[in-house]
Amino acid sequence: MKESIYSARQIFWGTIFGGPFSLIHFLKKNFKAIGKISEAQKVVSLGLPIALALLVLIVVIPFKISTAVFIACAFYGEKIAREQQFDNLKIHNELTCESTWKVIGVTFLSL
Repeated sequence: MKESIYSARQIFWGTIFGGPFSLIHFLKKNFKAIGKISEAQKVVSLGLPIALALLVLIVVIPFKISTAVFIACAFYGEKIAREQQFDNLKIHNELTCESTWKVIGVTFLSL
Protein backbone atom coordinates (compact mmCIF):
# COMPACT_ATOMS: atom_id res chain seq x y z
CA MET A 1 0.00 0.00 0.00
CA LYS A 2 1.28 3.45 -0.88
CA GLU A 3 1.98 5.89 1.92
CA SER A 4 -0.01 9.12 1.65
CA ILE A 5 0.99 12.67 2.51
CA TYR A 6 -0.71 16.03 2.76
CA SER A 7 0.10 18.55 0.02
CA ALA A 8 1.37 22.01 0.90
CA ARG A 9 -1.99 23.52 -0.12
CA GLN A 10 -3.89 21.02 2.02
CA ILE A 11 -1.66 21.95 4.95
CA PHE A 12 -2.25 25.66 4.34
CA TRP A 13 -6.05 25.46 4.14
CA GLY A 14 -6.32 22.88 6.89
CA THR A 15 -4.34 25.20 9.17
CA ILE A 16 -6.39 28.26 8.19
CA PHE A 17 -9.59 26.51 9.26
CA GLY A 18 -8.24 24.08 11.89
CA GLY A 19 -5.54 26.10 13.59
CA PRO A 20 -2.13 25.09 14.89
CA PHE A 21 -3.20 21.67 16.19
CA SER A 22 -4.12 20.53 12.70
CA LEU A 23 -0.80 21.95 11.45
CA ILE A 24 1.04 19.77 13.95
CA HIS A 25 -0.83 16.69 12.72
CA PHE A 26 -0.23 17.43 9.03
CA LEU A 27 3.50 18.10 9.38
CA LYS A 28 4.05 15.15 11.71
CA LYS A 29 2.31 12.75 9.33
CA ASN A 30 4.30 14.00 6.35
CA PHE A 31 7.62 13.73 8.15
CA LYS A 32 6.79 10.16 9.17
CA ALA A 33 5.78 9.31 5.60
CA ILE A 34 9.14 10.41 4.21
CA GLY A 35 11.07 8.67 6.97
CA LYS A 36 12.11 11.69 9.03
CA ILE A 37 11.00 10.39 12.42
CA SER A 38 13.17 12.78 14.46
CA GLU A 39 11.66 15.79 12.65
CA ALA A 40 8.17 14.40 13.31
CA GLN A 41 9.00 14.26 17.02
CA LYS A 42 10.37 17.82 16.89
CA VAL A 43 7.12 19.03 15.35
CA VAL A 44 5.20 17.63 18.32
CA SER A 45 7.66 18.68 21.03
CA LEU A 46 7.96 22.24 19.72
CA GLY A 47 4.49 22.62 18.22
CA LEU A 48 2.33 21.60 21.17
CA PRO A 49 3.71 24.20 23.62
CA ILE A 50 3.46 26.89 20.94
CA ALA A 51 -0.10 25.85 20.04
CA LEU A 52 -1.13 25.84 23.70
CA ALA A 53 0.43 29.28 24.20
CA LEU A 54 -1.48 30.57 21.16
CA LEU A 55 -4.67 29.11 22.56
CA VAL A 56 -4.16 31.07 25.78
CA LEU A 57 -3.17 34.25 23.93
CA ILE A 58 -6.27 34.16 21.74
CA VAL A 59 -8.34 34.91 24.81
CA VAL A 60 -6.48 38.13 25.58
CA ILE A 61 -5.43 39.54 22.20
CA PRO A 62 -7.77 41.32 19.78
CA PHE A 63 -9.53 39.27 17.10
CA LYS A 64 -7.67 40.89 14.18
CA ILE A 65 -4.30 40.01 15.69
CA SER A 66 -5.33 36.43 16.47
CA THR A 67 -6.53 36.02 12.88
CA ALA A 68 -3.19 37.29 11.62
CA VAL A 69 -1.38 34.80 13.88
CA PHE A 70 -3.38 31.86 12.47
CA ILE A 71 -2.72 33.02 8.90
CA ALA A 72 0.99 33.32 9.71
CA CYS A 73 0.93 29.75 11.08
CA ALA A 74 -0.66 28.55 7.85
CA PHE A 75 1.96 30.26 5.67
CA TYR A 76 4.77 28.97 7.88
CA GLY A 77 3.40 25.42 7.77
CA GLU A 78 3.12 25.57 3.99
CA LYS A 79 6.72 26.83 3.82
CA ILE A 80 7.97 23.95 5.98
CA ALA A 81 6.09 21.46 3.83
CA ARG A 82 7.51 22.84 0.60
CA GLU A 83 11.11 23.25 1.79
CA GLN A 84 11.62 20.29 4.13
CA GLN A 85 9.14 17.70 2.94
CA PHE A 86 8.46 18.12 -0.75
CA ASP A 87 12.13 18.46 -1.71
CA ASN A 88 12.40 14.81 -0.67
CA LEU A 89 9.46 13.65 -2.78
CA LYS A 90 11.63 13.24 -5.85
CA ILE A 91 13.07 10.11 -4.25
CA HIS A 92 9.75 8.92 -2.81
CA ASN A 93 7.73 7.85 -5.84
CA GLU A 94 5.57 5.54 -3.72
CA LEU A 95 3.86 8.46 -1.93
CA THR A 96 0.37 9.63 -2.88
CA CYS A 97 -1.58 12.71 -1.89
CA GLU A 98 -4.02 12.46 1.01
CA SER A 99 -7.75 12.83 0.41
CA THR A 100 -9.24 16.30 0.80
CA TRP A 101 -12.05 14.70 2.83
CA LYS A 102 -9.45 13.53 5.33
CA VAL A 103 -8.09 17.09 5.54
CA ILE A 104 -11.62 18.32 6.26
CA GLY A 105 -12.05 15.66 8.95
CA VAL A 106 -8.75 16.50 10.68
CA THR A 107 -9.56 20.20 10.44
CA PHE A 108 -12.99 19.65 11.99
CA LEU A 109 -11.50 17.57 14.84
CA SER A 110 -8.88 20.27 15.50
CA LEU A 111 -11.45 22.97 16.19
